Amino acid sequence: MSSIFLNHVDVRNLLSGLGKSRPFNGTWSSAVSFVAESLNIRDNDLVTRIYKGVPESEVGVHVSKDAFLKLVDVVQKRDMASMKNTQRLALIAEILSWKPDAMMNHLKKTTGHLGSSDTLARPKPGEPPTLEKLGILRTDKWRAITRMRNGINIAAGGAGSGKSTTMQVTIGELLRDDVSRRVKLVVPDQGALNPIQLELDVIRNAEMPLVVFAQELRDRVEYDLAREAAKFAPVFVTTWGDSAVNAYKRFAEKMGPETGSLVNGVLWQTLVFQKCDQCGQFCPKCQCIRKSSRFVISECVTAAELEDRMTLNYPSGLVREVAQLVIEGKVRLEDAEKNFGAVFSDPGEIIRSASRPKLGTATAQDSR
Repeated sequence: MSSIFLNHVDVRNLLSGLGKSRPFNGTWSSAVSFVAESLNIRDNDLVTRIYKGVPESEVGVHVSKDAFLKLVDVVQKRDMASMKNTQRLALIAEILSWKPDAMMNHLKKTTGHLGSSDTLARPKPGEPPTLEKLGILRTDKWRAITRMRNGINIAAGGAGSGKSTTMQVTIGELLRDDVSRRVKLVVPDQGALNPIQLELDVIRNAEMPLVVFAQELRDRVEYDLAREAAKFAPVFVTTWGDSAVNAYKRFAEKMGPETGSLVNGVLWQTLVFQKCDQCGQFCPKCQCIRKSSRFVISECVTAAELEDRMTLNYPSGLVREVAQLVIEGKVRLEDAEKNFGAVFSDPGEIIRSASRPKLGTATAQDSR
């Protein structure tokens, strides 16, 4: 859900900004930049808060994802510099599902004294999150994969496993590492408003582009865009999967026969309940006040390793590690069976799993 709300002054800024001539090349990304400049917010921050935001304040007029896409589409197609202020205001109000006078009167009464909305403010500086703080293992391997010059990098896991957060932190690290060089972050339009060629032109012409899909790929157009972009830029996507192999298979079914040559690797993760070191109980039985009640189990696997697993019919590289966590009492048997298959109900399987080749890694870590 979008976390962007506009105060009275923000609508006035948008009204003024859209009245300027459009110094851009007609692409979706340029239109986003034009809107962001009018609202005094950075492109990346605006897109992130529209697609991934969590509303903290609901003061002002809400800008939904659909409204944002409509506004960008209008800006891309029309130069509003010749329009009167009243015409631009009527257009903005219609996009936001308001009548012009009602919207401005409401905003003046409720936010006229507040200045710009906090939802448009830059993030407060602080210690940036890292993969280690998330509890991700084999970070050296994942970082090496994501720093390749092209190819598709997949963050996978079940619903609520934290894969989107992991992807965001990965991108943040890449942008910080390349701060001395120009890196173009390209977020493709997933509203299918533009021809694919426009997006590819933006990526081709950018210096050191990073292509990030804000949502899981949904249709043929998006898979085609990811395939073509991956030939000359690193592409980052998230996908659902109950194991690294199944996530890779699911992705390959839609991507096609080129998957093995395009995918660099998969970082798969899940969250499991951890035992409280105070009362010895697992959540939700534990009533102690703790920073975290779950920890991350993850593995990073290259495309070549995944192809080998499928050939050997070996679905997970975490069997041995998870079996050890079960033996040590750090993971409940029912959680292991739920997340990794019902192989742990057989003690002999746990023993046999110890001799299997280690292709992944896992450990119990607090997710801070």
